[in-house]
Amino acid sequence: SELEKSGFAFFGVKNGMDGLVKENPAKDIIPVTEEMAKILPFAPSCEFGSTRRSLIPDPNDPETKIVLKNIRENFGGLVIIGGNDHLYEATKLAELLDLIGIPCLVVGVPKTIDADLCYTLPLGAQSAAQVILEEVYRAAALPHSQEVVIVEPMGRLCGYLTARGGDIRPEEVKKL
Repeated sequence: SELEKSGFAFFGVKNGMDGLVKENPAKDIIPVTEEMAKILPFAPSCEFGSTRRSLIPDPNDPETKIVLKNIRENFGGLVIIGGNDHLYEATKLAELLDLIGIPCLVVGVPKTIDADLCYTLPLGAQSAAQVILEEVYRAAALPHSQEVVIVEPMGRLCGYLTARGGDIRPEEVKKL
Protein backbone atom coordinates (compact mmCIF):
# COMPACT_ATOMS: atom_id res chain seq x y z
CA SER A 1 0.00 0.00 0.00
CA GLU A 2 1.02 3.65 -0.27
CA LEU A 3 1.50 3.93 3.52
CA GLU A 4 3.88 0.98 3.59
CA LYS A 5 5.84 2.33 0.61
CA SER A 6 6.40 5.58 2.50
CA GLY A 7 7.60 3.75 5.63
CA PHE A 8 4.40 3.91 7.68
CA ALA A 9 2.43 1.08 9.21
CA PHE A 10 -1.22 1.25 10.21
CA PHE A 11 -2.43 -0.67 13.28
CA GLY A 12 -5.64 -0.91 15.24
CA VAL A 13 -5.85 -1.42 18.99
CA LYS A 14 -8.41 -4.01 20.05
CA ASN A 15 -11.05 -2.34 22.22
CA GLY A 16 -9.29 1.04 22.14
CA MET A 17 -8.00 2.23 25.50
CA ASP A 18 -8.79 -1.18 27.06
CA GLY A 19 -6.20 -2.68 24.71
CA LEU A 20 -3.57 -0.15 25.78
CA VAL A 21 -4.08 -0.67 29.52
CA LYS A 22 -2.09 -3.89 29.51
CA GLU A 23 1.51 -4.53 30.46
CA ASN A 24 1.97 -6.40 27.18
CA PRO A 25 -0.51 -5.17 24.56
CA ALA A 26 1.14 -6.97 21.61
CA LYS A 27 -1.81 -9.29 20.89
CA ASP A 28 -4.19 -6.31 20.97
CA ILE A 29 -2.19 -4.23 18.48
CA ILE A 30 -3.38 -5.53 15.11
CA PRO A 31 -1.95 -4.62 11.69
CA VAL A 32 -4.61 -3.16 9.41
CA THR A 33 -4.71 -5.07 6.14
CA GLU A 34 -5.90 -3.53 2.88
CA GLU A 35 -9.09 -5.61 3.14
CA MET A 36 -9.75 -4.25 6.64
CA ALA A 37 -9.06 -0.69 5.47
CA LYS A 38 -11.77 -1.05 2.81
CA ILE A 39 -14.35 -2.12 5.43
CA LEU A 40 -13.49 0.44 8.13
CA PRO A 41 -15.44 3.39 6.65
CA PHE A 42 -18.64 1.30 6.71
CA ALA A 43 -18.25 -0.58 10.01
CA PRO A 44 -15.51 1.16 12.01
CA SER A 45 -15.95 -0.81 15.24
CA CYS A 46 -16.35 -4.15 13.53
CA GLU A 47 -12.68 -5.15 13.46
CA PHE A 48 -11.47 -3.61 16.70
CA GLY A 49 -14.38 -3.24 19.11
CA SER A 50 -14.91 -0.26 21.34
CA THR A 51 -14.38 0.92 24.89
CA ARG A 52 -15.95 3.10 27.55
CA ARG A 53 -12.73 3.44 29.52
CA SER A 54 -11.88 6.96 30.61
CA LEU A 55 -8.27 8.06 30.88
CA ILE A 56 -7.23 9.65 34.16
CA PRO A 57 -5.09 12.60 32.99
CA ASP A 58 -2.47 12.09 35.71
CA PRO A 59 0.92 10.72 34.61
CA ASN A 60 1.27 9.08 38.06
CA ASP A 61 -1.97 7.07 37.82
CA PRO A 62 -0.98 3.37 37.43
CA GLU A 63 -3.22 2.70 34.40
CA THR A 64 -2.25 5.98 32.74
CA LYS A 65 1.45 5.08 33.21
CA ILE A 66 0.88 1.82 31.31
CA VAL A 67 -0.98 3.60 28.50
CA LEU A 68 1.78 6.21 28.16
CA LYS A 69 4.50 3.53 28.13
CA ASN A 70 2.67 1.58 25.42
CA ILE A 71 2.16 4.67 23.29
CA ARG A 72 5.81 5.73 23.71
CA GLU A 73 7.02 2.26 22.66
CA ASN A 74 4.57 1.52 19.84
CA PHE A 75 3.09 4.62 18.21
CA GLY A 76 4.05 7.89 16.56
CA GLY A 77 0.42 8.76 15.92
CA LEU A 78 -3.05 7.75 17.04
CA VAL A 79 -6.36 8.09 15.24
CA ILE A 80 -9.20 7.94 17.75
CA ILE A 81 -12.62 7.31 16.23
CA GLY A 82 -15.71 8.06 18.27
CA GLY A 83 -18.42 10.34 19.52
CA ASN A 84 -18.21 13.18 22.02
CA ASP A 85 -16.80 11.03 24.84
CA HIS A 86 -14.10 9.44 22.70
CA LEU A 87 -13.05 12.76 21.21
CA TYR A 88 -12.87 14.28 24.69
CA GLU A 89 -10.61 11.37 25.68
CA ALA A 90 -8.48 12.03 22.59
CA THR A 91 -8.08 15.65 23.67
CA LYS A 92 -7.09 14.65 27.22
CA LEU A 93 -4.59 12.13 25.86
CA ALA A 94 -3.05 14.62 23.40
CA GLU A 95 -2.66 17.22 26.15
CA LEU A 96 -1.08 14.67 28.49
CA LEU A 97 1.34 13.41 25.83
CA ASP A 98 2.35 16.99 25.07
CA LEU A 99 2.76 17.80 28.77
CA ILE A 100 5.19 14.96 29.41
CA GLY A 101 6.96 15.23 26.06
CA ILE A 102 5.93 12.05 24.23
CA PRO A 103 6.00 12.85 20.49
CA CYS A 104 2.73 11.38 19.25
CA LEU A 105 0.18 13.01 16.97
CA VAL A 106 -3.40 12.39 18.13
CA VAL A 107 -6.21 12.84 15.60
CA GLY A 108 -9.89 12.59 16.51
CA VAL A 109 -12.31 11.34 13.85
CA PRO A 110 -16.03 11.88 14.58
CA LYS A 111 -18.26 8.82 14.59
CA THR A 112 -21.92 9.20 15.41
CA ILE A 113 -25.01 7.24 14.54
CA ASP A 114 -27.02 10.44 14.76
CA ALA A 115 -25.69 11.84 11.47
CA ASP A 116 -25.87 15.26 13.09
CA LEU A 117 -22.65 16.74 11.75
CA CYS A 118 -22.89 19.42 9.10
CA TYR A 119 -21.71 18.74 5.56
CA THR A 120 -20.75 15.09 6.04
CA LEU A 121 -22.10 11.63 6.77
CA PRO A 122 -19.93 10.51 9.68
CA LEU A 123 -18.61 7.04 10.38
CA GLY A 124 -21.21 4.94 12.16
CA ALA A 125 -24.37 6.49 10.73
CA GLN A 126 -24.43 4.45 7.53
CA SER A 127 -23.74 1.10 9.21
CA ALA A 128 -26.39 1.76 11.88
CA ALA A 129 -28.92 2.76 9.21
CA GLN A 130 -28.15 -0.40 7.22
CA VAL A 131 -28.84 -2.64 10.23
CA ILE A 132 -32.18 -0.91 10.86
CA LEU A 133 -33.15 -1.19 7.21
CA GLU A 134 -32.32 -4.92 7.21
CA GLU A 135 -34.43 -5.52 10.33
CA VAL A 136 -37.40 -3.63 8.88
CA TYR A 137 -37.04 -5.64 5.67
CA ARG A 138 -37.00 -8.93 7.62
CA ALA A 139 -40.12 -7.95 9.57
CA ALA A 140 -41.94 -6.99 6.37
CA ALA A 141 -40.89 -10.23 4.64
CA LEU A 142 -42.55 -12.54 7.16
CA PRO A 143 -45.22 -14.76 5.57
CA HIS A 144 -48.72 -13.31 5.82
CA SER A 145 -47.33 -10.16 7.38
CA GLN A 146 -50.32 -7.89 7.84
CA GLU A 147 -49.01 -6.41 11.05
CA VAL A 148 -47.81 -2.95 11.89
CA VAL A 149 -44.19 -3.03 12.97
CA ILE A 150 -43.03 -0.24 15.24
CA VAL A 151 -39.31 0.44 15.06
CA GLU A 152 -37.70 2.87 17.47
CA PRO A 153 -34.10 3.52 16.44
CA MET A 154 -31.66 5.41 18.61
CA GLY A 155 -30.70 8.95 17.84
CA ARG A 156 -31.03 12.36 19.33
CA LEU A 157 -32.57 15.14 17.33
CA CYS A 158 -32.20 14.65 13.61
CA GLY A 159 -34.24 11.50 12.86
CA TYR A 160 -31.74 10.24 10.27
CA LEU A 161 -31.97 6.59 11.37
CA THR A 162 -35.76 6.69 11.53
CA ALA A 163 -35.91 8.12 8.02
CA ARG A 164 -33.48 5.52 6.68
CA GLY A 165 -35.46 2.73 8.36
CA GLY A 166 -38.44 3.86 6.31
CA ASP A 167 -36.53 3.74 3.01
CA ILE A 168 -37.79 0.25 2.23
CA ARG A 169 -40.36 0.10 -0.53
CA PRO A 170 -43.20 -2.47 -0.41
CA GLU A 171 -42.47 -3.65 -3.96
CA GLU A 172 -38.91 -4.55 -2.90
CA VAL A 173 -40.03 -6.95 -0.18
CA LYS A 174 -39.92 -10.62 -1.17
CA LYS A 175 -42.13 -12.73 1.12
CA LEU A 176 -40.29 -15.55 2.85
